[in-house]
Amino acid sequence: MENIENVQITKLEKGHYVKPLLVDFKQDDNARKWEMVKFGNAVFVVIFNKDTKSFVLVKQFRPAVYARKMLERASENSEKLPASEGVTLELCAGLIDKQGKSVAQHAKEEILEETGYDVCLEKIEPIKCFVGAIGIAGIENTMYYAEVSNADRKNAGGGVDSEMIDVVDIPFADMKRMVTEPNDTEMVNFDANLMMGIYWFMHSKVSQYDL
Repeated sequence: MENIENVQITKLEKGHYVKPLLVDFKQDDNARKWEMVKFGNAVFVVIFNKDTKSFVLVKQFRPAVYARKMLERASENSEKLPASEGVTLELCAGLIDKQGKSVAQHAKEEILEETGYDVCLEKIEPIKCFVGAIGIAGIENTMYYAEVSNADRKNAGGGVDSEMIDVVDIPFADMKRMVTEPNDTEMVNFDANLMMGIYWFMHSKVSQYDL
């Protein structure tokens, strides 16, 4: 995963997943413009293994995270920036892009593909639908919760096709410390969706387990 070489950053003329757009509008009689990106909606799943009392998360290399750090350091020489700088800790997630399938079905498939756990559709609980990337995309995110056991593990996970995903089990106490300890000096490589999911668990689910 961390064998990253020959990184180059160029302008994107036409994207496969994203489409840059310009929005012209009037607000209180003032003419305004806003740059945005059209991007697919997504599903996220908070997965908790009741046997190990751990969150089942994923790690993967995110080129955008890595490239942004390269640009901020005014260098396009990947050898000066460890690949680990682009590896993020995340909830199991994926795009909602399969016609004829519900959002919950997308969640079920992502759980199996990324983590290897086979969860019954009825056990996938809705948490919240909310707007993400509000300044640039305004995508619709849907978050679910899934409790799993060791018996639900059918394969190693890791994603499909060219995805390179590592499955990571993090005990509840460690995860709680990661998201709640104050820190404004060191960047952590996880996003607000992960924090939201863990905080939701601590508020809505923690009392159901002996933690």
